[in-house]
Amino acid sequence: MGAKYGLPKASCAHNNYWLWGPPQWSGEVAIIFGEVQDLPRSMDDLARRFDEVEHAGTFTHDYCMPYENNRPIFICRRANFTFQQIWANEKHYD
Repeated sequence: MGAKYGLPKASCAHNNYWLWGPPQWSGEVAIIFGEVQDLPRSMDDLARRFDEVEHAGTFTHDYCMPYENNRPIFICRRANFTFQQIWANEKHYD
């Protein structure tokens, strides 16, 4: 869906998506859904991994699970890691 906008394929370490392996990614820009609904906590976590973190909006939907609603969305720039370096520890099953 994002190819027409020049976006790379989406990547995720959640559930079995983790088995697909780390993306080939430059680390220049990432669009990230906050892990928790706590905006300051999400920003602090991302600020340790990226030079620049911008709160771009909030995901809301009337028909999603309550724990998935109101999650912050961030645009992050210039990662201080590669996915190959961190992938083994990013696995998240629930």
